[in-house]
Amino acid sequence: MASEPILRITVLLLVAQIPFESAYTWLGLTNLQWTFVLVAVSGAPILVKNWKLLASDRLVQAAALFISIQWMAAAFAPEFHTNAVKGAIRFTVGLAILVLFRCLTDRGPLYRIWRLQIMQGSVCHGFSGIRSFTSDRSGA
Repeated sequence: MASEPILRITVLLLVAQIPFESAYTWLGLTNLQWTFVLVAVSGAPILVKNWKLLASDRLVQAAALFISIQWMAAAFAPEFHTNAVKGAIRFTVGLAILVLFRCLTDRGPLYRIWRLQIMQGSVCHGFSGIRSFTSDRSGA
């Protein structure tokens, strides 16, 4: 399939950028959101081709049920309606990433990048926690 290598590269870019979302936007979207748009556009032909297989996948069915519950909760939220819709959008994006990931045949490079990002994120958060702990103790 000609579009799978393009999808693989764009998903690799998306995974590599997850911890590095910029605060700066272009046309209202951040770098991570633009990369997701690129992933969605490049993955659309693969999703159309594999929709029957994806529709029978139990994990995708469970995730779709969860997403529909999120959207119902957002629709009927008495307060903080905008935040509920934003949350439902984020969960829907997660479903889209899951479905696109399930369509890829060679997931080895993605797993390696994902492991590196998890380790990098853990180290960064660990150092920020240590810095926060030491700054709290030095001020007392």
